[in-house]
Amino acid sequence: MIYSKIKELEALGFSQRNIAKQLGISRNTVTKYRDKDVEMFTTWLASTKHRKQKLDEHKERILDWLRTYPNLTTAQIQDWLEERGFENIVESTLRRYVKNLREEYQLPKQVHQRKYEAIPDPPMGEQDQIDFGQIWVTTENKQRIKLYVVAFVLSHSRYKYMEWWDHPFINEIYENTSIILTSNKSPNDWGQLIGDEIITGAILDRIIQRSEIIQLSGDSFRLKHREGIFEQKKKQKKVAQN
Repeated sequence: MIYSKIKELEALGFSQRNIAKQLGISRNTVTKYRDKDVEMFTTWLASTKHRKQKLDEHKERILDWLRTYPNLTTAQIQDWLEERGFENIVESTLRRYVKNLREEYQLPKQVHQRKYEAIPDPPMGEQDQIDFGQIWVTTENKQRIKLYVVAFVLSHSRYKYMEWWDHPFINEIYENTSIILTSNKSPNDWGQLIGDEIITGAILDRIIQRSEIIQLSGDSFRLKHREGIFEQKKKQKKVAQN
């Protein structure tokens, strides 16, 4: 317990600054605990156990989310609370609150291990990752609007770049520039993949309207390239050993 550690270091002659440095806390926190005797500290500690926390008004809602989605993150919980109009939520406070709820109600977070492994770093400029997202924000006029973002991460350098719009990304490029879409599923399978035939039809109608469909076949270039990298590394290792 931090109180006993502070008292122990104080008895050894440590200054307030050194105690704070040793325990990784502020000097104000050291003073707050150091000025309490054992009786005062016991009384104060008992009072905190029965003190109502600000997040208690969301307790049942958060518990329901944790039971429904066991692998839910604190960041997602904060997003959902803010989307419902609950603002000024401190992330670190919420994280501790969720952690205590998981322990008290035995709701451990389920971690799913990935079924694949990382490939060797590709050459510079050869590969990047693109992700799309959206978020609700409040303007200076207290209006709620949805913003859209597209983020790029270069695989080799990890250099990041993003663009924000107040309208869906596809509107910016539709009939203004070229775009290449790739899929390992035939358009005939998209309905089952998306889960809604009507929405799938609308998506394909807009994509295929002014496009050329190229169907590729043959061995996977990715696997072939990967095998080539490993063979090259084996040869370099043999040369180095010789």
